[in-house]
Amino acid sequence: MNYSRTEVNALLDEHERAVRYLLSILKRWKEGDLNKSIPHDPKVTYGQVLNHVIGSGYHGYFVWIQQVLGWEVESPPVDKEEVEELCDLRKQMELLEKMTPYARHALKNLTNHDLYPTMYMSNWGGYYTIDGMLEHAIVHVWRHIRQLERAEATLIQQKEQGE
Repeated sequence: MNYSRTEVNALLDEHERAVRYLLSILKRWKEGDLNKSIPHDPKVTYGQVLNHVIGSGYHGYFVWIQQVLGWEVESPPVDKEEVEELCDLRKQMELLEKMTPYARHALKNLTNHDLYPTMYMSNWGGYYTIDGMLEHAIVHVWRHIRQLERAEATLIQQKEQGE
């Protein structure tokens, strides 16, 4: 076991767990579900939420870490513009499946020593250590899982009440 990466591997494992849980939800969806609106924010669709999660994973956290550490950036398997236009559930699921292998490869040289203590400015202006950004990446997926699950529960409740 490479003890210089135990914390890194734990964080990547937790990100993978969140993505796998999201995939388990998506396996129950039909293509048309991507067009459903989030009840408390009707201008946002389920598909847009998924695209946001995919884009953040590929073009946010893992690229940011490579950049702030001065590494050559491992190109994500999908362009940022392509992610924003995705409306194909199968393709979205495929990209989520590839996210963990991409992250593990892109961060293959990351060690526990890299996680702290230096703070770097994020793309949105906050300051994070590498550890903090990886934790943020994990929680980001879970927050959107919660958003989608709550939206689905609201739609089911509305249907049952005949709304």
